[in-house]
Amino acid sequence: MGSEDVIRQNREVLDGITQSLVRLIAQRDKAVLKIGKAKNELGIKIIDASRERKLLEKGRRLAKRHNVNPETVARILKILIKHSRYMQAMKKRNLSAK
Repeated sequence: MGSEDVIRQNREVLDGITQSLVRLIAQRDKAVLKIGKAKNELGIKIIDASRERKLLEKGRRLAKRHNVNPETVARILKILIKHSRYMQAMKKRNLSAK
C-alpha cells in the first residue's frame, strides 16, 4: 500500500469519526435541552459549577487513560459546556416568552 492510499484510507476513517462526533453532539444537545427545561421548572440556575468541574475532571482522567492530551479534552469540553449554557438560556428565554 502506497502513501497516497494510506492518506486516502485514513481520511475516510476521519470522515466517519467526524460524522459520529456530530451525531453525538446532536444527542447531547437533546439531553441538554431536557435538562434545561427541568431546571427551569424547578427554578434551578443554568450554571452548575460543581457539575462542570466534575465533567472536566472526568474528561481529563479519560483522556489520560486513552493517551490523549488532557488539556485538549478539557478545552473541547469547555466549548461543549459553553454551548450547553447558551442552549439552555435560549430555551429558557423562549419558554418565558410564552
